[in-house]
Amino acid sequence: TGVSISRVSGENAGMYTVTPSGAADANYSISFVTTTFSITKAPLLVTADSGISKVYGAADPDLTYTITGYVNGNTEGDLDTGVSISRVSGENAGMYTVTPSGAADSNYTVSFVTADFSITAKELTITGLTGDNKVYDGTTDATASGTPVLSGVVSGDDVILGGTPVFTFASANVGTGITINTTGLTISGTDIGNYTLTQPTLSGDITAKELTITGITGSDKVYDDTTAATATGTFTLNGVESGDDVILGGTPVFTFASANV
Repeated sequence: TGVSISRVSGENAGMYTVTPSGAADANYSISFVTTTFSITKAPLLVTADSGISKVYGAADPDLTYTITGYVNGNTEGDLDTGVSISRVSGENAGMYTVTPSGAADSNYTVSFVTADFSITAKELTITGLTGDNKVYDGTTDATASGTPVLSGVVSGDDVILGGTPVFTFASANVGTGITINTTGLTISGTDIGNYTLTQPTLSGDITAKELTITGITGSDKVYDDTTAATATGTFTLNGVESGDDVILGGTPVFTFASANV
């Protein structure tokens, strides 16, 4: 009779006795020696999800994780002890380690991978300013009216607006609704590491500059029942900004406002 061999049934991690049996022969006295069969724990990896962040002053989002390595249709609900996850405490802008832990199961060897949690600086804005219109002067110089007000500071934080604003049109040419960029405003205080400052963007109009002509004098005449007139002198164009290409031309026509003496 040939040999049969089997082990104690079971699929959980552990040691199981393996027993040969059944062998028989008229010429032999047969004995059997058992051994053990090992089912080792499967590796299970719990990884904290990366890319989780918040803006300074906001509430924490949920910390999440991913588990890989399940076998035999197991899910997280089959673990003997569930996963816990937390991050290093702190509310200032910066990076904080997120650590999953706690998971345990008799059938798995559990490993954990940390991730970083980012608290990004909060963006502060400035209100209360309005861009001023101006007459074309060949430059991008701009001005603004109003009082700058700092918006977005978390209650109780020490952040103060300062600096001297400089306003600049995005274009020197005539137009409406031209962007006015601002530089020079700053923030100070013990909590500024948790903030970034966005300079205000304003807008304004640049209207055409009026040019004048000098150098000519109207001539008198004897009444002729017409409004035809003449003038003497040399035409001079005044008001052109330095470097601009503007030339006076054309043929002047002079007309009295009245034909009467």
